[in-house]
Amino acid sequence: MLQLSQPPPPQPPRHHKRDLYEDPSVFENVDQQAITVAESEQTSYTELIDQLTYGLLTDLEKARAIFRWITVKDLNAIDFQNNLATDTPMGLLRGIKYGTETYHTLFMRLCSFAALHCVDVKGHSKSVGYEPGMHIAEGKFTNTWNAVLIDGEWRFVQCNWGARHLVMSKDKKQVDTSPPIPTREKIKYQYDEHYFLPDPEDFILEFFPYKSEWQLLESPITLLEFEQLPFVRSLFFHYHLSFVNQQHAVIQTDNRGACDIKLRMPDSLKHRLAFHFHLRFSNTTGQIDDSTDFQGVKLERYVLHTVQDDLVSFNIHVPQEGDYFIEIFASLVVMIMNFFTLKKETKMKDQFR
Repeated sequence: MLQLSQPPPPQPPRHHKRDLYEDPSVFENVDQQAITVAESEQTSYTELIDQLTYGLLTDLEKARAIFRWITVKDLNAIDFQNNLATDTPMGLLRGIKYGTETYHTLFMRLCSFAALHCVDVKGHSKSVGYEPGMHIAEGKFTNTWNAVLIDGEWRFVQCNWGARHLVMSKDKKQVDTSPPIPTREKIKYQYDEHYFLPDPEDFILEFFPYKSEWQLLESPITLLEFEQLPFVRSLFFHYHLSFVNQQHAVIQTDNRGACDIKLRMPDSLKHRLAFHFHLRFSNTTGQIDDSTDFQGVKLERYVLHTVQDDLVSFNIHVPQEGDYFIEIFASLVVMIMNFFTLKKETKMKDQFR
């Protein structure tokens, strides 16, 4: 493990994520190296980092290799030995699987061996069970993530949310009882790109640190303001969507029960994104009422969804006074084009003399 110099204090980064890289394909070689390393076991952190960072020169590449190695590992598919030493890569992964260790500890440990400054950041997150506008009580919705120093600037990493486990073969007809040989053909790697170095103004929509300086924002917000922010997930950023008129999680209708939500999408996705929504009641106790009908009419009938150029609109007219939840989803449309060969059939008439 290398000795590191004193890191700078937390402060907003001068560059956006898009300034570091615009497309993850720039990491094709780095990612492939991490995936290859993940297909075998290493007995020490030194051995693992030597293989992961071989030939890598920049902080960005090294942090990327560590992130991809972690997000490639499918803990449910690994048969861990019970006698693994805890202070080894496999021992720590086993601890994560059984709840005695954490992803942020693993990322920070690997960064230290790669001579990268890294800290853990504790706070709240809008995680499982959270609903828009919900009050976050002390000790509730707690979470921990990392900040890593990239070229002198602190950047966020959330390995736990970034890990999309491997999709292993579920073919039950296989009768060969010998241990399967891990190959790229048998393993599909999945992960969430958003949680690698997200911009602070995006990250704050889901994560609120206890220490305001670790928001990495020019103007830090309060917990109340965090609760009032719209509730979004990573696909919102993946598709580069933005809010046009609503900036709060709780929207007040007018005296006719009307309001609207407008989103903007990038030009490159105008003809490739499909939107759908789900409107439901919420009762006053804070528990979710799954009812989506009002007097026999689906609540979705009270929403008019339109798309005009790059503007996506949802015009809502609720049928009665009360609290409602609306969920909006976006997905890529798969364009399937069928090409047909048309032949003009010429009918020939025999002429008899």
